[in-house]
Amino acid sequence: MQLNIKHITKDQLKPIKWSGGTSTELAIHPENASYQDRQFNWRLSTATVEVEESNFTSLPGVQRLIMSLSGDLELKHKDHHHIHLKPFQVDCFSGDWITQSFGKVTDFNLMTQGDYKGVLKAISITKDHQEYIHLSPHCTTALYPVESGITSTIAHETYILNKDELLIIENDSEEDVSVLLENKINYQTHIIISTISISYP
Repeated sequence: MQLNIKHITKDQLKPIKWSGGTSTELAIHPENASYQDRQFNWRLSTATVEVEESNFTSLPGVQRLIMSLSGDLELKHKDHHHIHLKPFQVDCFSGDWITQSFGKVTDFNLMTQGDYKGVLKAISITKDHQEYIHLSPHCTTALYPVESGITSTIAHETYILNKDELLIIENDSEEDVSVLLENKINYQTHIIISTISISYP
């Protein structure tokens, strides 16, 4: 089994200010890539939106997935679709669309470009319950707990993942890998699961 696991803790994350709030880059691939130069395969981030209305940055060639973590988020994509997201619902759109957002929220973002494709979803686990997820071969999966921390067991190794931290698992093997997730802290917590793969022609 070929697994590469990285735990990104809170002290490694540095929020930056933008015109409408703050943004935190959680992970970028490759690790020395630059979002500012738009030279990346994929990028995970969170943002707080502190204004009622904002315009998205134009990102030609980038596929975007966005999920509200708290609050209702309304997105208007000019000449495309219009959607109202409740917490933990996802919208997928192209970075070159003209997009306006409405609502003060905290959101989670996955960007991919080139041959890289992503899927974003949330699961919830109540206290003292367990959940198994399966990681597909040749995929990267990132786990991000929202309300409280979780315990994650992978290949007999246990990782304590605190609230707003990230666990990145690269499965380079030819088989599925099972991951046990346990909530031992709070009544309920949501875990954001990002799955990134390469789409071959």
